[in-house]
Amino acid sequence: MRREGYRIADEPAASPLSKFAVSPLWPMLGVMFGGAGLSWSWFALNSFAIGSATRKRELGLVVFGLALTSGLVLLLLSAEDRGLMSPDRFAYAVLPVIAVKLTVCYRLQLMQMRSHQLYRYFGGISRSGVVGLVLGYLLRKSLFELPLAWALILS
Repeated sequence: MRREGYRIADEPAASPLSKFAVSPLWPMLGVMFGGAGLSWSWFALNSFAIGSATRKRELGLVVFGLALTSGLVLLLLSAEDRGLMSPDRFAYAVLPVIAVKLTVCYRLQLMQMRSHQLYRYFGGISRSGVVGLVLGYLLRKSLFELPLAWALILS
């Protein structure tokens, strides 16, 4: 029987993904450069990489954000198809979708910051996220080739 040593409840658990750990600031910037699809998946990966104590809540928030964003986009597209909204007002109607995406990202960043600080305190190394931002920016253009609903959800 293997005997465990003393362990603090919030102490980050070692993970093979630790080499991909970044500060939560980078996925937050990822929403601006690569869209919510990049940002939310990066937050989820980072949650495992830093051994976040709030991982389940973070993943739940990602799922909630995706569901809420999808619902809003489908509602807007349905309203436009039925003629309830003129096409020139559609750009303004998308603003709540953007607000939801930014709110979810900001909340994820706040939740992950504490775990990231503990990760760093216990000797974890954070990488730079510049490469992820550049790749996200380059791949973002391909999002607009998707159907409109997916482009609005993921961008």
